[in-house]
Amino acid sequence: YVADASGEVLPCPTVVDKDSCNKQSHCVWYDQTLSCGDTPCMKHCKEENCTADWPNQCLWMNGALCVKEEVCNYPTTDPARCEQDDKCELAPDQKTCIKKKCHHDNEQGCLADSDPCEWNNLAQTCGKKPCTYQTMTTCEQDLDCMWDLNAGFCELKKCNTYKTEGDCLTKPTIAGLCVWERQIGGDSLCVPAPCKQYSSEKECSGDTYCEWDISISPGMCNEKYCRKHCIKSSCSPLTCGSDPKCMSVGNGCVAKVCDKLAKGNDSSCPCHADPDCFWIPSEQVCVDTRYGTCPTLDIVVLFDGSASMGKTFGRHPHGYFAQVEMLKKWVQGLPLSEQSAGQPSTANRKTRVAFVQFSGAPLDGSPVTGPIPGSAQKTPSGTGTAGRLSGNVVELLADLSWHEANYMAQGTYIRAGLDMVVGIFQNSPLDGRRRALFIIVDGSIQDKSVLDSAQSKLSSQQVEVFGIVVRRFASHTQLDSDAEETLKPITSDPHTDHFMNVDMDELAGENGPLTKICDPMTSWGRALALQPASGEHMPCGKYDGKTSCMADRGCTWSETLLGCVQSPCVAHCDQVTCDGDLTNGCVGGWNDQENTCYRMGVCGGDILTCEIDESCEWNQTSSDCREKRCNHKTQDSCLADSESVCLWKDTMTCVVMPCVNYQSQGECMQDSVNGCEWIGGNKCVQAKCAHFVEVDCRGDALCDWQTSNQTCTVRPCIEYTNDWSCGADRRCHWDISASPGSCQLERCARYPSQNMCGADVGCLWEDSLCVEKTCRKITERCACQQGPTCFWSNTGGRGRCEEQAYGRCPTLDMVLVLDGSGSMSQSFGRHPNGFYAMMEMIRDWVKMLPLSNEGSQVGSNSVPAG
Repeated sequence: YVADASGEVLPCPTVVDKDSCNKQSHCVWYDQTLSCGDTPCMKHCKEENCTADWPNQCLWMNGALCVKEEVCNYPTTDPARCEQDDKCELAPDQKTCIKKKCHHDNEQGCLADSDPCEWNNLAQTCGKKPCTYQTMTTCEQDLDCMWDLNAGFCELKKCNTYKTEGDCLTKPTIAGLCVWERQIGGDSLCVPAPCKQYSSEKECSGDTYCEWDISISPGMCNEKYCRKHCIKSSCSPLTCGSDPKCMSVGNGCVAKVCDKLAKGNDSSCPCHADPDCFWIPSEQVCVDTRYGTCPTLDIVVLFDGSASMGKTFGRHPHGYFAQVEMLKKWVQGLPLSEQSAGQPSTANRKTRVAFVQFSGAPLDGSPVTGPIPGSAQKTPSGTGTAGRLSGNVVELLADLSWHEANYMAQGTYIRAGLDMVVGIFQNSPLDGRRRALFIIVDGSIQDKSVLDSAQSKLSSQQVEVFGIVVRRFASHTQLDSDAEETLKPITSDPHTDHFMNVDMDELAGENGPLTKICDPMTSWGRALALQPASGEHMPCGKYDGKTSCMADRGCTWSETLLGCVQSPCVAHCDQVTCDGDLTNGCVGGWNDQENTCYRMGVCGGDILTCEIDESCEWNQTSSDCREKRCNHKTQDSCLADSESVCLWKDTMTCVVMPCVNYQSQGECMQDSVNGCEWIGGNKCVQAKCAHFVEVDCRGDALCDWQTSNQTCTVRPCIEYTNDWSCGADRRCHWDISASPGSCQLERCARYPSQNMCGADVGCLWEDSLCVEKTCRKITERCACQQGPTCFWSNTGGRGRCEEQAYGRCPTLDMVLVLDGSGSMSQSFGRHPNGFYAMMEMIRDWVKMLPLSNEGSQVGSNSVPAG
């Protein structure tokens, strides 16, 4: 394995640099994960298997080890062999064989290459970026390139250099770059296709008709989607209006904006008719459905202006400009208050925003006087919002354009930015408004140790703090993990609910953190989302179950989609059509105040009327008629019922589970037929596995049918109710893959015999029980190398199999101080008792450690090296 400076053998996954990784005969760099791992050659334990693995270029070494042969190590006397290898190419001397640049099988590896590479997603190949030559001579030798004398760099030939239609349409290396177009004077010229003249995302966004297109690789500037309904300045209102993504504004066709569809009570119908929009009756405004549950809200976005943001991010050539463009798109979709900065905001359910950029060096260029460098900037007086909260989209876009032109490009220092945010909130009274801060970073925060004061002030100002790490690639790298560690502690509690790690395209994407700020269906958005008042209509997609959905008369439950959707009644624009819709229960649902038609519901009336309808039942407690529990028509919707009390029967009907309707211990315990039992002092449930028919027993995930005596028994481990009791049984483990967590049989423990256990390579027979084969239990080197998380260590001159995660551990003594306070007995996520969960996790961890196997030395001052 990889040796460090001391000659110690270390596992490949601990090597974080691609070049260092590929230099080692035991390691190989994986583009899919941007990480170093064992070469597949290490899995071969026999010479014949090793030498037969030519795709991985394996070499049998020292009669005992299969390693990776050095790539492109061909003799200078045989250049033909080099040229036949698709991974290799001849150096400029035309003799030395070197590894071919930009040789990658996937886009992520291609974009992460330190050489100037780009991915062609049509051909699915990685190649050198065109025209990256450093001198005029080499540039002009390439027929696709030209040297810009003014700028002093090499670039692709411009369209006007092609003088014939054939050359214009076929010669450019980027398909569709140029078009042959007849000019007003009658001549035809080769000109750039619309928007193709812009080579950077910043230039592209400056043209109102253009946007940076990442649906292709390399990313490029293309016309905006809705421009497809236009020819130059002339747009078709008919085709534009029929496109659900677009709307006609004047003579143009632009992306749909909900608040432009309807304003004022008499024009709510266009908003109701659009599934992407939501009408707020109390405010008489139409908003994007995604923000329909937003409260009256002030947001400050503190975003990263450090130098590392200037790198490529996925298909974006410049991360900082991509970030600013994402913020521009996001702010245009928000339900803004429309009030300018400095004006008192009186609009309910509306949002104001401010932007602050943070980075490193002082703005005036003077030496750093304090112990920590760093500065921040907001727009100056006379520009946009002048660094204040605003609900005016024109002001906010002006702010972002200013930040785009004033990129700081220094280190990742955030303290000055947080202080600036405190000042912005300080100058704006609460007035019942919610407050949120979004911090966007791409790397480790370098002044994390001096943020306590700013954090304390933000907390006293009732600011909810969210953190977002934007990463360069689809896979998570160590740099992303380091950024997480410094950003998470700054966010509000619980940190995991106020933090996300996303790639650049997800930042303001459909399911991204900025878009989900008010989505109660996500832990991220739950902190800010409004809770509906009784009888208030909210966006239907925000309800997670049938009961809550049907309580909103603007919504209805879809048995097909297993989700809450808008009621067809809402689409009716007048009382006549509303009262005429008997099928959807709209009759009588017209609301004159809101100018809206609501669903009246299927159940109502007195007890006699209620009992006639088989889908309804009378509620004795509240004395009203309600829809029956578990009133579902399909198996999927039955099992997905949010109350979790429904059971799908062989008769193709959905029924309430036995026992759950009993309200007292007496009537519960009297039902012996269903095996009911009273638990927790307030709930009646059917005893586990109280089934008398085989098909019912086998259909219960908690049960096993015993053929020998025709009885239904509880599966092993399932009787344990917490981590502690579960972990005490060697056969069991606490499973949190589902909610609520439960005790389940270990995978290997299901094998009852030694033979069956031995047939599974991941299992080991030990003390009359089949257990998981951990690295420490493997005694042979080759078997160890075949374990995906194992490596063979020769530390101290004795070979043993260890976990790769602990490959860099020195000789080490550790003491753990554990929290045994009363609060640890609360539930933690899917663990019913936090203290027991912690102890079981430590128990599992200890099993993996490279322990010395030496007992405690009571009364001894000497501790042998492990």
